Amino acid sequence: PIAASANEDLQYALGQLKTDKCTFLLSGSGGEFGPALVMSFLIRRKLNYFSTFVPTVAGSALCYLILLSNKLLFGENSFLTQIDPIFEYNGESYRAIKHLNDLNLELKYKSRDVFQYVYSYLELILKQDKCLLLTKPQLGTPSKIIERFMGKEEHESSVRFSEMEDLNLNIAQTDSETISLGKELIN
Repeated sequence: PIAASANEDLQYALGQLKTDKCTFLLSGSGGEFGPALVMSFLIRRKLNYFSTFVPTVAGSALCYLILLSNKLLFGENSFLTQIDPIFEYNGESYRAIKHLNDLNLELKYKSRDVFQYVYSYLELILKQDKCLLLTKPQLGTPSKIIERFMGKEEHESSVRFSEMEDLNLNIAQTDSETISLGKELIN
């Protein structure tokens, strides 16, 4: 998972690169929102072009890097998970999107604050000149991308290739041999 301690390692690795193009092989459950966002923008600033390759699953915070990439390479059975924020309240974990209209006013307002914070960064990502989105959404119009990646029933709910084809994203489905090689690299 992405954690704050990884940012220094990433900065060092990016400083060693002698190219402005790269493909990142991604696999995992995600991690912390803040460090994931910082890492994604560090990579975007350093590289003129980068693609992301997901042979199996990339979850939650890893999707920020995917959305800032120029292209997503995806397998037939690969999937992404929801990128909506989860927060702690009174010792319990809650998905912000599921409690935006909660009857408990304190929980409702906490959910709205957390959700709006993440939503504003997703809008910022999608407005970048270089990102996965092929054309920019109209201002003030909720993006189908945000709805698809944040609105499913469970945080672990998958977003598959077939669900992304209508989102105007630069995605390509890769062949099974490439997927197998990616899986070998992960293991």
